[in-house]
Amino acid sequence: MKLKKSWWLLVIVSLGVIVPFAAPYLTFDPDNSRIRMTSTTIQFPLLVAHIIFACVALISGFFQFIDRIRMKNPKVHRYLGRIYVISVFISGVLALATIYYIENFSKATSFLVLSLIWLFTCWKGYRTAVRKDFASIANG
Repeated sequence: MKLKKSWWLLVIVSLGVIVPFAAPYLTFDPDNSRIRMTSTTIQFPLLVAHIIFACVALISGFFQFIDRIRMKNPKVHRYLGRIYVISVFISGVLALATIYYIENFSKATSFLVLSLIWLFTCWKGYRTAVRKDFASIANG
Protein backbone atom coordinates (compact mmCIF):
# COMPACT_ATOMS: atom_id res chain seq x y z
CA MET A 1 0.00 0.00 0.00
CA LYS A 2 1.35 3.42 -0.93
CA LEU A 3 1.51 6.10 1.68
CA LYS A 4 -1.15 8.74 1.26
CA LYS A 5 -0.18 12.30 0.47
CA SER A 6 -1.83 13.36 3.72
CA TRP A 7 0.60 11.13 5.64
CA TRP A 8 3.58 12.78 3.98
CA LEU A 9 2.04 16.18 4.70
CA LEU A 10 1.82 15.18 8.37
CA VAL A 11 5.50 14.20 8.35
CA ILE A 12 6.57 17.47 6.71
CA VAL A 13 4.46 19.61 9.04
CA SER A 14 5.68 17.68 12.09
CA LEU A 15 9.30 18.10 11.11
CA GLY A 16 8.59 21.76 10.39
CA VAL A 17 7.42 22.10 13.99
CA ILE A 18 10.05 19.85 15.59
CA VAL A 19 13.13 21.44 14.04
CA PRO A 20 12.61 25.10 14.98
CA PHE A 21 11.31 24.30 18.46
CA ALA A 22 14.07 21.82 19.27
CA ALA A 23 16.95 23.75 17.67
CA PRO A 24 17.54 26.25 20.52
CA TYR A 25 18.01 23.38 22.96
CA LEU A 26 20.54 21.58 20.79
CA THR A 27 23.01 24.39 21.50
CA PHE A 28 22.99 23.18 25.14
CA ASP A 29 22.92 26.81 26.25
CA PRO A 30 20.26 27.65 28.90
CA ASP A 31 20.15 31.25 27.61
CA ASN A 32 18.61 29.93 24.36
CA SER A 33 15.75 28.24 26.19
CA ARG A 34 12.25 29.14 25.04
CA ILE A 35 10.99 28.85 28.62
CA ARG A 36 12.18 30.53 31.79
CA MET A 37 14.73 28.45 33.65
CA THR A 38 14.44 28.39 37.43
CA SER A 39 17.32 25.96 37.92
CA THR A 40 19.91 25.54 35.19
CA THR A 41 21.72 22.90 37.23
CA ILE A 42 19.09 20.18 36.69
CA GLN A 43 16.06 21.70 34.96
CA PHE A 44 17.79 22.52 31.68
CA PRO A 45 19.57 19.16 31.27
CA LEU A 46 16.28 17.34 32.03
CA LEU A 47 14.47 19.47 29.46
CA VAL A 48 17.16 18.97 26.79
CA ALA A 49 17.21 15.20 27.36
CA HIS A 50 13.39 15.13 27.18
CA ILE A 51 13.44 17.02 23.88
CA ILE A 52 16.15 14.85 22.33
CA PHE A 53 14.44 11.58 23.25
CA ALA A 54 11.05 12.96 22.13
CA CYS A 55 12.54 13.84 18.72
CA VAL A 56 13.99 10.34 18.41
CA ALA A 57 10.59 8.88 19.31
CA LEU A 58 8.72 11.05 16.82
CA ILE A 59 11.12 10.32 13.97
CA SER A 60 11.31 6.57 14.63
CA GLY A 61 7.53 6.51 15.07
CA PHE A 62 6.95 7.83 11.55
CA PHE A 63 8.84 4.87 10.09
CA GLN A 64 6.53 2.44 11.89
CA PHE A 65 3.74 3.36 9.46
CA ILE A 66 5.64 2.58 6.27
CA ASP A 67 4.23 -0.69 4.90
CA ARG A 68 7.37 -1.44 2.92
CA ILE A 69 9.43 -1.56 6.12
CA ARG A 70 6.77 -3.38 8.14
CA MET A 71 6.07 -6.06 5.53
CA LYS A 72 9.41 -6.59 3.81
CA ASN A 73 11.78 -5.85 6.69
CA PRO A 74 10.08 -6.92 9.92
CA LYS A 75 13.41 -6.94 11.78
CA VAL A 76 13.92 -3.26 10.93
CA HIS A 77 10.33 -2.57 11.97
CA ARG A 78 10.88 -4.30 15.33
CA TYR A 79 14.18 -2.50 15.87
CA LEU A 80 12.59 0.89 15.12
CA GLY A 81 9.69 -0.05 17.40
CA ARG A 82 12.11 -0.75 20.25
CA ILE A 83 13.83 2.57 19.66
CA TYR A 84 10.43 4.27 19.71
CA VAL A 85 9.29 2.60 22.95
CA ILE A 86 12.55 3.24 24.78
CA SER A 87 12.60 6.86 23.60
CA VAL A 88 9.00 7.45 24.66
CA PHE A 89 9.55 5.96 28.10
CA ILE A 90 12.72 7.97 28.70
CA SER A 91 11.21 11.18 27.34
CA GLY A 92 7.96 10.62 29.24
CA VAL A 93 9.70 10.05 32.56
CA LEU A 94 11.91 13.10 31.97
CA ALA A 95 8.76 15.10 31.18
CA LEU A 96 7.29 14.05 34.52
CA ALA A 97 10.47 15.25 36.24
CA THR A 98 10.37 18.63 34.49
CA ILE A 99 6.80 19.29 35.63
CA TYR A 100 8.16 20.14 39.06
CA TYR A 101 9.81 23.24 37.58
CA ILE A 102 6.75 24.59 35.74
CA GLU A 103 5.42 27.55 37.69
CA ASN A 104 2.06 27.91 35.88
CA PHE A 105 -0.46 25.38 37.25
CA SER A 106 -2.45 25.01 34.02
CA LYS A 107 0.73 24.45 31.96
CA ALA A 108 2.01 21.93 34.50
CA THR A 109 -1.32 20.10 34.49
CA SER A 110 -1.43 20.03 30.68
CA PHE A 111 2.14 18.75 30.48
CA LEU A 112 1.38 16.12 33.13
CA VAL A 113 -1.73 14.87 31.30
CA LEU A 114 0.05 14.77 27.93
CA SER A 115 3.01 12.91 29.44
CA LEU A 116 0.80 10.35 31.15
CA ILE A 117 -1.25 9.78 27.99
CA TRP A 118 1.92 9.32 25.92
CA LEU A 119 3.39 6.86 28.44
CA PHE A 120 0.10 4.95 28.77
CA THR A 121 -0.57 4.61 25.04
CA CYS A 122 3.03 3.56 24.40
CA TRP A 123 2.84 0.98 27.17
CA LYS A 124 -0.44 -0.39 25.75
CA GLY A 125 1.08 -0.62 22.26
CA TYR A 126 4.17 -2.31 23.64
CA ARG A 127 2.09 -4.88 25.56
CA THR A 128 0.01 -5.56 22.45
CA ALA A 129 3.16 -6.11 20.36
CA VAL A 130 4.69 -8.41 22.99
CA ARG A 131 1.51 -10.50 22.95
CA LYS A 132 1.81 -10.58 19.14
CA ASP A 133 -1.74 -9.24 18.81
CA PHE A 134 -0.93 -7.58 15.49
CA ALA A 135 -4.60 -7.27 14.47
CA SER A 136 -5.18 -4.94 17.43
CA ILE A 137 -2.16 -2.85 16.46
CA ALA A 138 -3.29 -2.52 12.85
CA ASN A 139 -6.82 -1.57 13.87
CA GLY A 140 -5.65 1.04 16.37
